[in-house]
Order: sequence, then structure tokens, then C-alpha cells
Amino acid sequence: MAPSLTASSGSENAAARPPFSPQILNGLSLKELHLAGVAQSSTKVVTPIKLRLCKGKKEVLQGIAAGVDLFDSAYIYHLTLGGFALTFPLDGIVEKQPDAHLIDNASDMTKINLRAIVFRKDTSPILEGCNCYTCLNHTKAYINHLLNVHEMLAQILLEIHNTYHYLGFFQSIREAIKVGKFQQFHQKFVEERRNHLTLPTSALSS
Repeated sequence: MAPSLTASSGSENAAARPPFSPQILNGLSLKELHLAGVAQSSTKVVTPIKLRLCKGKKEVLQGIAAGVDLFDSAYIYHLTLGGFALTFPLDGIVEKQPDAHLIDNASDMTKINLRAIVFRKDTSPILEGCNCYTCLNHTKAYINHLLNVHEMLAQILLEIHNTYHYLGFFQSIREAIKVGKFQQFHQKFVEERRNHLTLPTSALSS
């Protein structure tokens, strides 16, 4: 059973006292814990000058909205091991909807599965317009081949792209915060994700 917010308040208050700095929010990768609620509860008792480090969760926008400053996550590593490549738009806006067969077999609108057979002859880069080494020099078909023959180069090329894209995501977040538009930035991602979750049924039934 997940620990309650009330039960964890004692350790949070203890961590807020000197000389403990920064405060680390750990264990948030557990499915039964709700990131937003735990992070908000924790950050309320931490003095503003302390850095708040969140470990183990990929939902960074929720964490930032709750006041988390730093993230330490194996998200990119696990994506890469699974053969996935990040493709979500960094501004939160999707210009066009993908084909139904991609939704069904190889994409969840944030990433694509490059092991999927649909990419076997795809000579386009992982993400059009991406300036990472992988996208500038290699195709989905090549990476699909590397994955299917278990070549280590597949993980290297995927990690280059995923790291580049994820760092670009954080850069977009920093820019939004700098101009005071993080809330709008966050909302765009939430709305697009909500739309995508309802897309497969309508697309595949058309």
C-alpha cells in the first residue's frame, strides 16, 4: 500500500531543517504514488533556498508545476533499451495526425517503436527537423535493421537522439519559465496528450 501524505510529513519536516540540503524526493517511480500530490506536499515544507531533486519519474511537467528544481531519471536509458525514440513536439503542438497503422502498431504519439516492421523500409530520419547526429546521418530503416540484428550501435544511435530531444524539451521548459508562460506550456502538453489518448479509437474505426 502506498504511504500516505500525512505519514510522510514527519520525514519531510526533518529534511527541511539544516544541514540537510538539497531535499531529494525519491521513490516516485512506484506506480501507486501520485507524483503531483507527493511532490506538492513535500515542497511545501522545504525552504525556498533549498534545491528540490526528484528521482525516478518521467512526468517532469507535473514535478516542475509542484516546485521541483532538478530531475534524476533513467527514463532515457529504459526508452533506448526498449528500442523507442522520442518524437513528441517540443512546443506541445502536433501539426498533423499520424496514419492509423502507426498509432496501432508503432507509436503512442510521444515516441515510436523502431523495432516495428512498419519502419523496415522507412528512409526518413527518426524526427524531421531534428539536428541530432542520428537524425542527420541515419534513417529509421537502418536503426530498425540494427535493432533486429541486435547490433550495439542501435542503442548508441537511439540514445544520442533521445538525449538530444529530451534536453531540447528541458530547454523549451526553461524558455517558457523565463517568459512567464510555463502554465500555458504545461496546459498545451496536457491537452495534446488527452487528444492523443482518444485518437486511436476514432482513427481506427474510420
